Amino acid sequence: MPRHFQAITITLASFLFGLCAPVTADVFLSPSDGSVTATSVGIAPDGVDEIIFTTKTSLELTYRCASPAKITWQSYTTGSDKTDAASAANATSLSVNAVPSRGYIVTARDNSDNVIESKTLYIVQMADKMFRPISLDTVTNDDHCTYAKLRAVYNNPTVGYVTSSGASKSIKRQFTIAYNTVEYNGTDISTVERVDTFMTKANGNGVEDTINVDAPYANTFFKLSGDLICDALSLTTPVSTPYEYESHIVTAKISAKIIEREGQNEAQRSDSSATTGIGGSAPLQVAFTSNSNYPVAQFFQWIIIDNDNKKDSSNVYHDRDLNYTFTRTGVYTVILKAEHNYDASTSSACQYDCEPYIDSILVTVSESMLEVPSAFTPNGDDVNDEFRVSFKSLSKFNCQVFNRWGTKVYEWSDPTTGWDGTVNGSKASVGPYYYIIEATGTDRNSDGSYKTYRRKGNINLFR
Repeated sequence: MPRHFQAITITLASFLFGLCAPVTADVFLSPSDGSVTATSVGIAPDGVDEIIFTTKTSLELTYRCASPAKITWQSYTTGSDKTDAASAANATSLSVNAVPSRGYIVTARDNSDNVIESKTLYIVQMADKMFRPISLDTVTNDDHCTYAKLRAVYNNPTVGYVTSSGASKSIKRQFTIAYNTVEYNGTDISTVERVDTFMTKANGNGVEDTINVDAPYANTFFKLSGDLICDALSLTTPVSTPYEYESHIVTAKISAKIIEREGQNEAQRSDSSATTGIGGSAPLQVAFTSNSNYPVAQFFQWIIIDNDNKKDSSNVYHDRDLNYTFTRTGVYTVILKAEHNYDASTSSACQYDCEPYIDSILVTVSESMLEVPSAFTPNGDDVNDEFRVSFKSLSKFNCQVFNRWGTKVYEWSDPTTGWDGTVNGSKASVGPYYYIIEATGTDRNSDGSYKTYRRKGNINLFR
């Protein structure tokens, strides 16, 4: 095939008598204007094997079959006016000039003049049948929270074809409306283009059509394009709404990330796989993201409720995203309320605005725990080099270490750190040391007081 030609292959598969391989008709086209098939744009041919839509003035049809004795080409306009177009033992191709809308029948026969198969191809000349978008405007409606109402105007000439038996068929044309909305992909929220397909309302010029599309979650322009045949032929000029549509519908989806501390000795620093949401050891610092369709969503309300003490916990914040530290053990419900407009005088959404979007997540803050090792080995191998406790959910902590003569050699108040086995910059002697630990948990006893820890004992230093 010459390099400057492009081929579209139409598969007309048949296995009659086992004599023909899958049959194809190849249409060789100049890439400057091109052609498209009905099946390639989602149109199912009825009464013919394939339809070609083109604006070309000449085409070459090529038929392929395994060793037929004779190939016959016929053309027709009405179905009853079939005329021979080419007939020869090697007539594998047919040149079509001027390319009117017309049907073509190709028949393969064997040496006994028996028909191996016969296939029908109809060419639709689109030069005078172009779908022309004229205008697109938004229309005020009473349910803008559910759908956006559009008025489209377009020219839509009738497009049809005729079967070999003379039956006239019309083709329903489809056009598209494209617009932006936002979607949450499980990680964050992003703007995406949505394309909806509609059937034309009627044939003719200046057709007015009212269209409803799902209310977008973003301020957007709408674009009318089509029909699909003309789009595939790259012969359509889209039109857009003259003004940006203002969305009123809000969406949001809470995502939460625990900000972990560096100390490796804190048990259950975070538990993002908890079935109740997320959780971890207090003080639990969490970064909440609204993942909203801002700026459509303009007002935000975060409500943090202690499920075990609801009367004493109604913390409310109005940031789009929120960083919050949970300092007490328990299960908390974090609620996000996002809305487009807010009327402070009524503490509700403004009249005619859409309903607020509400999402929630559970946060579990673990109970406290304190465990003390019996030895450590500050020898520089990065294994148990410091005297550190294992803990979770402590609000206060203090540890003092004494030598065998009762002299305090080290003291610290951050449970994520510990003693490295030095005294005033020098290595401490190996042997036993005495510790006193006092700590307070973020959970409470049955009487309402916070749980306290007091630990005393020996810690052995080895090298």
